[in-house]
Amino acid sequence: MSSLSGCFKFARPHIEANPCAGVRRYAENDKAWYAVTEDEAEHLIATAYKDTNPNMGPLLRLLWESALRSKSEARTIRLENINWDWQDRHGNKRGLIAFVGKGGDVEGVPMSERLRDELRSYVDAHGNQEWLFPGRFGTNPIDGETMYRAWGRVLKAAEFPKIRLHDFRHGRATHLIDVGARPDKVQALLRHKTRTMMDRYVHMTQDHAADALIDAEQALREADKVVDFRRSGTKSGTRGKRKGSDES
Repeated sequence: MSSLSGCFKFARPHIEANPCAGVRRYAENDKAWYAVTEDEAEHLIATAYKDTNPNMGPLLRLLWESALRSKSEARTIRLENINWDWQDRHGNKRGLIAFVGKGGDVEGVPMSERLRDELRSYVDAHGNQEWLFPGRFGTNPIDGETMYRAWGRVLKAAEFPKIRLHDFRHGRATHLIDVGARPDKVQALLRHKTRTMMDRYVHMTQDHAADALIDAEQALREADKVVDFRRSGTKSGTRGKRKGSDES
């Protein structure tokens, strides 16, 4: 629905109104997505760099670092829309990627130093001319079918369960909140217009924290059992009451 609404948004000069405006959009199924962890992401990225499709390693790095949507945003980035020399307000040279977002708006996402260096090296090594992730002949971006087939190979080579490329986006958001990033800052990175999805990510990190507490409590109980066992195996003297004690 969001993609269709974006198409009508582009056509607004030629139509009276967006027919998708006001149409109810159903909530996502919470059980349908998986939050990739940082260690899992790095394992999958390393595996992707060994794939026969040279796009996959840099693509997964981009998805993890930027939390872009794989098919509608990252796949179709043009090289002319990358400013390799862009600096943030602190003067750090990061680079900026401009792209057409889910709603049809042109948006920009800054790069980390690692992401910029990896993408720059990849582009220089393969001589890409127009697209960041070109298709077989370089005149078009990598098509979705080719991308998903390569993703399937990466999962198989990494001996990883079947998950979606989009789960990198969920994983990145959850990871950032886990390490202390403010939810409103993460919301800005993901470009969510409402806090609905952010509340899900926060809930997930709370679940992670609860799981950690359960594990810690279990470890303490196990440690107490060891201590009790050691105490029961030692001889202890009997201490009598002190003379004049009020205890009965």
